[in-house]
Amino acid sequence: MEKHQKKEENLVGSLIAREADYVLYTMAGPEIEVVTTKAYSAQLMVGYVFALSFAYIRETISKEKYRAYLQELSALPDKIGKISFLYNEHQIS
Repeated sequence: MEKHQKKEENLVGSLIAREADYVLYTMAGPEIEVVTTKAYSAQLMVGYVFALSFAYIRETISKEKYRAYLQELSALPDKIGKISFLYNEHQIS
């Protein structure tokens, strides 16, 4: 049985991406300060969406629950932005 390498990757054309048989690019964008935070968060979201999709396909969650979870997931960037804003507003120098 042939072994295939699968990899989630943020950077198109990276060594790991070139050597893997299958690559799922998260397209999280460039890192500015903390090197892996954005890419790691994007990979968590991809895994969450896969898990939700599999649960829906296998009929272990309803269509309504599936949509509700996806809606909550899509609201996360705004929620994180608000938290970041509030943190920066109240940060003591």
